[in-house]
Amino acid sequence: MPAIISARGKASPLTISQWRALQESVSGPTNHLSLLEQAELDISHAWISLATPEQINKKLPLLGVPFAVKDNTAVAGFHTTAAYPSFSTEPANTDSTVVARLKSYGDIVIGKTNLDKFATGLVATRSPYGAWRESSGSGVAVGQGLVPFALGTDTAGSGRVPAGFNNVIELKPTRGALSTHGVVPACRSLDCVPIFSLTLEDAELLLQLAKGYDPQDAYSRSRLDYITNKISRGTPLSKQVMAVRSHPKWFGQSQHADAY
Repeated sequence: MPAIISARGKASPLTISQWRALQESVSGPTNHLSLLEQAELDISHAWISLATPEQINKKLPLLGVPFAVKDNTAVAGFHTTAAYPSFSTEPANTDSTVVARLKSYGDIVIGKTNLDKFATGLVATRSPYGAWRESSGSGVAVGQGLVPFALGTDTAGSGRVPAGFNNVIELKPTRGALSTHGVVPACRSLDCVPIFSLTLEDAELLLQLAKGYDPQDAYSRSRLDYITNKISRGTPLSKQVMAVRSHPKWFGQSQHADAY
């Protein structure tokens, strides 16, 4: 029973520290299931509803798995410097969407990784935090075996190139498949959050867990809908169509109207 027996033989409630100590002595939700049994026998009418054993036994697929995040992506409690120290004055209050989703499955962020300032370049020397090899701190962290996977950003090769240099997998998602909310933009129309991993299986698992529509990202879309509705490659269109805007805005450049 998850309780302490007093000198009078009665069960006393457990404090948080006592619960934590109790959990260290068992594996799995044994104490929680015992607590559920006690609650089911309770006649004080304190409860409106109780969790089911299935809910308590729910296992997080990535419980305790460590990972790293490129330091242009928000992680609660960490500064987001984008390799420019004065860019961040306070630690982030919230996680980026993709980090929050992975944390919800039990992942633990070990740290933020180095990059060229504001992710502009692949030379691995444009950082006040020191030059490093193979162009991406996230790629290096996975390549050295420090973490089983890491998140980066890829706008024009910042994920694909270091993955090749470090001999690791990089899954570059279709734009909008993984939310970029909470990522310092380099080019919003091209930015994506790639996954560095050691195996294809790991990369696919992470994609399945982290994907999903995010209303906070203007480019976000449901990957399932996109796959279901897209036209198969090689399928000819019955009629070629090109859209032409009838009254475009020239933003003061009226001389372009004649050419248009």
